[in-house]
Amino acid sequence: MKNYLFIFIVIVSSLKIEAQQWHKTPPPYYGNDINSIQIFNRDFSILAGGIDPNYQTFYNTNSGGLTWEYINGIASPWIQGLAMKDSNNGVAVGHAGVLLKTIDRWYHWTNVTSPVVADFNKVIYVNNQTLFAVGGNRFNDSLRVILKSTDNGSTWITVFNQQGKWLKSVAFADAMHGTAVGDSGSILKTINGGNTWSAVPTPLIRDFNSVTFVNDTIGFIVGGKEANDSVRTILKTTNAGNSWTVLKDETNGWLKDVAFVSKDTGYAVGELAAILKTTDGGLNWTPQVVGGATGDEYFNAISFNSSDYGLVVGKSGKIFVYSSPQPVQAYTTGITADSTNATFKSMINTYDSLAAVTFVVSTDSNLFGSFLTGEQFHRTAVLSPFDANLSGFTPDTKYYFCVRVRTITDTIYGDTLSFYTHSYGSSFRTLPADDITTSSALLRGYVKKMPYPINLYFDYDTTPALNHTVTTNPASVSDTLEHAVTASLNSLQPNKLYYYRLRGVEASTNQAYYGDLQSIYTAIPFSVFEASTAQVVNDSTVIFQGQITGINMPITVDFTYGTTPLTENHTNVAAYLTSGGFNGSVVQTGLLPNTLYFYRMRALTSNAGFYTPLNCFYTSAVPGGFQAVLPSNVTGSSAQINGVVSKFNQPVNISFEYGQTMALGSQTAATPASVNDTLVHNISATISGLQPNTTYYYRMKGTTAFGNIYSNIMGLYTGTVPVPEINTLAALFQDTMVSINGSLHGL
Repeated sequence: MKNYLFIFIVIVSSLKIEAQQWHKTPPPYYGNDINSIQIFNRDFSILAGGIDPNYQTFYNTNSGGLTWEYINGIASPWIQGLAMKDSNNGVAVGHAGVLLKTIDRWYHWTNVTSPVVADFNKVIYVNNQTLFAVGGNRFNDSLRVILKSTDNGSTWITVFNQQGKWLKSVAFADAMHGTAVGDSGSILKTINGGNTWSAVPTPLIRDFNSVTFVNDTIGFIVGGKEANDSVRTILKTTNAGNSWTVLKDETNGWLKDVAFVSKDTGYAVGELAAILKTTDGGLNWTPQVVGGATGDEYFNAISFNSSDYGLVVGKSGKIFVYSSPQPVQAYTTGITADSTNATFKSMINTYDSLAAVTFVVSTDSNLFGSFLTGEQFHRTAVLSPFDANLSGFTPDTKYYFCVRVRTITDTIYGDTLSFYTHSYGSSFRTLPADDITTSSALLRGYVKKMPYPINLYFDYDTTPALNHTVTTNPASVSDTLEHAVTASLNSLQPNKLYYYRLRGVEASTNQAYYGDLQSIYTAIPFSVFEASTAQVVNDSTVIFQGQITGINMPITVDFTYGTTPLTENHTNVAAYLTSGGFNGSVVQTGLLPNTLYFYRMRALTSNAGFYTPLNCFYTSAVPGGFQAVLPSNVTGSSAQINGVVSKFNQPVNISFEYGQTMALGSQTAATPASVNDTLVHNISATISGLQPNTTYYYRMKGTTAFGNIYSNIMGLYTGTVPVPEINTLAALFQDTMVSINGSLHGL
């Protein structure tokens, strides 16, 4: 059986990197330029580029830019343009006539024959089947080329091929009206869906690098002059590209790309780490502060999929992510472990942003020389549990750990906790609460084999920060026995989620031990909730029984059980309810014979779990460990009733219940009154004042710190023969029902 560790916690300040809008992310491959972006959603994007002239690369992220995967790199002309219709189908273009097509999510690219040898700079989808690619020859025989495909890039035709400065970008205002731009003031337009193209007068001679439209009339061109006296230029059209006006033409690093997230809000990027933003439709452009930029970045492309998420990429693999989510919440909450294995626990809220979560573990209190549990991507919009497993610990060693949550904008560390990998089976656990009302709850915990005397507390609050404390019963433990720990919380706010955790402090050293974080919700989503009886069928099978009525929210019902009060196993779902109630049972097989089990009924809502009080049963048709046996010294008015307790692994107080029906009704003290070991004990009690010639029934009742247990029912007769024939008695228990065989005995 797994031994659960206690935890020594040292609280340290949470560390946080201040959130900004633009954030540098590690490049997928240093040295390769990135020229094109395809964003599918805020998690999934593809980048393309390479090394000019003869090396092409693709990258992708499934984590919003937290990490990047280097897809492939081959000795082939680099990629300048990328367009994906969906996550599987797309086209890439590059220099030396490179036209590529994929149908399997960029894993494999097929070369497509180009009708003309040219260097292609840009490719776009106009609809699901129609694409345009633009380029030409920059030097020597200067040439401008436009290709069109109507079959998703499988074949291409040349729709424009003339002498002139090459083309760098193309965009469409609608299905019919498009604009292509290039060097030396080149502006072409089409009004018939790209079948023919004609020149548009340019307001000035500059090299135009990118064009985009924000609707069917308004568009922008960016570019300038790339030289020692470089110039940045921005043009605007309000008539679908028929004419263009100059918004900006000034000395500074030229601009390479432009993208708008709305009619008024857009960005232009280029040399010298330039990211310019407009919020008034291009009238004014404000330089943006780029976190992590050195100032010499050369940005090639920008793209947004919403106003909250975008990417900027450039030379030497530079990638910056635009994102401004809320700061992450992260709490290190606990651990369960044995001497070599551990499950680390935390509570996290990423506010619906994808985060890379891990636990940092070390034998050093400052977490130097640490190792990680391995990053896992996690997203949640509410505070929710996140756990991770790790093995290979050295027994009887002290370790420190904390949760780390990394997003594009933040890196958050939870509190630093420490634990010992003790090999002697100590356990210090927080258990589910019960008796929950709108203003109160009974908190529960479990302590076993603590090596030193400790004082006990419950910490609680409406957040996992746990800023309030309540004393417990017992208030301290100074032995190695099992102990049930409780505390009553009162004056709580209704309809509120509360967190709580058991804490122990060594009396001599002030070393702290912490249990797991648990929660309660101060509402009553039912009118009746009780686990009535557990019926033992044989030494490996039990029937759990219970009822819940008056449901006022969706609830999932099952039972938890186990050989310790932790009840870490659960049955199959007994019922899923949205209204009404449940009164039934669940059969559980595969139990250990002659073993004491603890159990609860559990009701799970979207807010929290609700539990009935803990109870127990013994897996034997006739409980050999807790059994009523034959009476003795029976007279017409008195009798000695007997029982046996053997190999019972819980301290237990013992009494007898008896009466003239199997409802019993009377109780008497037993001798001995308690058992605190696993030896065999004969238990007895003398009852007097009985009615002559009357049948009486009796059973033993055991009260443990974790619940009640009942023996089989036996019978006796205070008269002479014939004794009434009663061969089988069903034990009707207050908290536990065990179906057993019994006998009636008399004089």
